[in-house]
Amino acid sequence: MTFTIRSKYVHIVDGDVRVTRYADGSLALVADDGSGEPPERLSVNLAGYGMTPPAGHVYVKDYSEHEGLPHALEEAGVAFKEEEVRFGPWGHGWLMRVSERVLSNE
Repeated sequence: MTFTIRSKYVHIVDGDVRVTRYADGSLALVADDGSGEPPERLSVNLAGYGMTPPAGHVYVKDYSEHEGLPHALEEAGVAFKEEEVRFGPWGHGWLMRVSERVLSNE
């Protein structure tokens, strides 16, 4: 599905957003802006912290280069915040439910 996503550091205009899978089988959210560069990974795998998202969900960090990304994904209709999470010494983000529009293209 094509979406426009704008956060502090991530700017994807009319990018193809889709789900893939991490090695552990959990969903991964990526966006391809058509530039020929590798797709931008929008989600983060927290299995190393003992955290696995439920089916149809991803974790999205909300700091560093992804500051504001969870809000931008909601604004674009890509995924929706469900629970704030903390991991590691400074990590924080959101458990997000991926929209049916994105999931239907898995």
